[in-house]
Amino acid sequence: MQDLDFSNTVITNCDFTDAELKNVNLQDADLTDSVFKKILGSVNSVAFSPDGKLIVAGDDDSLIHIYQATTGKELVTLSGHQDQVTSVGFSPDGQTVVSGSDDETIKLWDVATGNCLETFYGHQDEVYSVGFSLNGQTVVSGSADKTIKLWDTATRNCLKTFCGHQGMVYSVGFSPDSQTIVSGGRDKTIKLWDVATGKCVHTLSGHQGMVNSVGFSPDSQIV
Repeated sequence: MQDLDFSNTVITNCDFTDAELKNVNLQDADLTDSVFKKILGSVNSVAFSPDGKLIVAGDDDSLIHIYQATTGKELVTLSGHQDQVTSVGFSPDGQTVVSGSDDETIKLWDVATGNCLETFYGHQDEVYSVGFSLNGQTVVSGSADKTIKLWDTATRNCLKTFCGHQGMVYSVGFSPDSQTIVSGGRDKTIKLWDVATGKCVHTLSGHQGMVNSVGFSPDSQIV
C-alpha cells in the first residue's frame, strides 16, 4: 500500500500485520479493532492494565511499550534498562508499571508521563519475574540468583529475601490476599512462601522439567 490518504476514514477490524505501508496518511482515521505490525525485539512479557484499556510489553531491546488495547496505538515508550526486559506488570490502580531486567534491576514507571519513579538494586543476577501486591505497596521479584525478594515501593527497601530454590527462579506472584507468594524455578519445583515470616510453607514437586510460569486462582485455593 503506497501513497494513499485514509485521513478521517473509518477502518475497522482490519489486519495490517503483514502489510507494507509507504506514505500512507492515517491521521484522525478510526482504526478500531485494526492490528498493525510493530517492529520490536523479541517480546518477553506482556500484561493488561486492570481496566483492560492498556497493554504493556517488555522486549529484548531493553524497552517497554505501552499500547492502547482497542487500537494498538503506542502511547509511550519507557527507556532506562540496560539489558533486555524480562517481566512487566501494572499496579492495581493502573498508574504504575513494574519491570524486571537482565540488568539485575527492578524499575517502577509512571504510566502517564513515562518517567522512571524508582530503581531497586539488590539481585546478583538477572531478574526474571516481577509483580505487585494487591495494595500496590510491595513488589515481588524472582531472579537467576536463586532468590526471591520483597520490596517496599515507597522506600525502595528490600523487606525480605526468600531463599530455598536450588536454581534460577523463573516466575513469582502474590496470592489474591497478598499473604502468600508462589514461585517456580529451574529446580523443577513450585514453592509457597509466607509473606509475613519469609518461610517456605510448601514445596510442590512432580514436574520433570523447569517451571517457567506460576499463578494463583482467584480464591487462592489452586496454584
